[in-house]
Amino acid sequence: MLGPLPREGLMPVDDRKGVDFSSFLLLVNLGITAAIIACFLIKGPNDYVNIRSFYLSLAFSAQNFCFLFAVRRRPDPFVLLMVIHALFFYELRVATLLWSPFSIVFVRNLFSAADLNFAILFVMAANCAIFLGVNLFPDHGLRPLQVREKLSVRLGVPVMLFAFGVLFNLSSVATAVIRGYASIVFNYEYVLLFALVIYALYYDSLVRRQRILIVCMAVFFVIFRTAIGSRSAILTLFFYIVCVWFSVRGRFMLAKKTYLALVAAVPIALVLFLAASFVRAPIKGLQFQELLDRLGLLDMSAEIMASRLQYGGVVNVAHYFKSVIDSGLTPGFNLFDAPKAANAVSAIYTAMPGISLQIVRDNYNSDMMTLYGEACALLGPLAGWAGILIAAFLFQKIYRSCVFADTFKTVVSRTVILVIFHTYFLGSFGIDWFIVDFIRSAAPFIALFYLFSRYVRRTLVRV
Repeated sequence: MLGPLPREGLMPVDDRKGVDFSSFLLLVNLGITAAIIACFLIKGPNDYVNIRSFYLSLAFSAQNFCFLFAVRRRPDPFVLLMVIHALFFYELRVATLLWSPFSIVFVRNLFSAADLNFAILFVMAANCAIFLGVNLFPDHGLRPLQVREKLSVRLGVPVMLFAFGVLFNLSSVATAVIRGYASIVFNYEYVLLFALVIYALYYDSLVRRQRILIVCMAVFFVIFRTAIGSRSAILTLFFYIVCVWFSVRGRFMLAKKTYLALVAAVPIALVLFLAASFVRAPIKGLQFQELLDRLGLLDMSAEIMASRLQYGGVVNVAHYFKSVIDSGLTPGFNLFDAPKAANAVSAIYTAMPGISLQIVRDNYNSDMMTLYGEACALLGPLAGWAGILIAAFLFQKIYRSCVFADTFKTVVSRTVILVIFHTYFLGSFGIDWFIVDFIRSAAPFIALFYLFSRYVRRTLVRV
């Protein structure tokens, strides 16, 4: 098990009375499996899901059961995040495709049930690679730090930075370029993530109004992101909480009533998704099919794999290098006129005349390639599987090596590794996208890291 950190100021929930999140996911997996069986018996096969797809989905479900039993015995944040993605964005998508055989992604190019079957097989093999990678050469956990601190937590500056970040994004006076650079410097997502770490790690050091203030920041984050058209705000917050909680406690356990609240939050999440969709395209109205497409990361993975030859012109190392230079290292001008691969893919399936930064700006669209789609298209099936194995191994080694004398720095570092794993690895928009974001965000992140470590937490007593 990845060693838990010292329990200084943790939230007042006794882990022994909680229910491990993997146990909850076992029930979810059982429900999704039943839904797949019921939909196949009622609807039968279709253009995208045939009898082989059905059997493969049952094998996929069995694999997820094995992973969940393993992670319940030996908690691992990477396996847990992987299974959450597998259940809700891949396995569940088979059931929804059986119920409603339509996908806005599959109509881009020729696509058949055989392509979906290949994608499911590749995802299963890749998930085995992730599981093996994070369990290679396991150690016996980290020794808990002996330093215990009594702190005075100050939230004035974090709240101010969070507010500035939101205001710059709302400003109609500032140009798009200024708003872009301001959002890098005043990154309210980073500020919120740091605040959540403070909340989880130093709960007992916070007064009641400070706890309420951080909760309000989280709620406002969801409302604001939804109001500007983001359809994943509540999911982003959920995964932030999972990453923070696991980094603090070494496992993700919740009280039974919290699971009821999570189930009750599903309709709220649906409403927020539809509301954000309406903000983006009010003329189209609220279309429930968009939700199924958005949850269908399986669609995006499978389509990239099936059309990897067509996308080879932008999903390759040479194009990644050029897009990183133009998007991350040459502000104000460009050398190669190469947009990021996730932006350029749409120019291929819509048959635009040429691929350039100007065409992407005029017809902006970003396609999530996902870990599986990109690995298969970039490296090929076998090399892609090996690359995923190596990457997973490196993630767990870096995670374990994040040990500082300061508990806060340890937790923040580990949390960021998990967020990167979730956001840029499992939900990849391309390696070049990650490199560009890393280049832009490194300095502001280090500044916030120092600020929260030195200013926000003031040590009163060290015992």
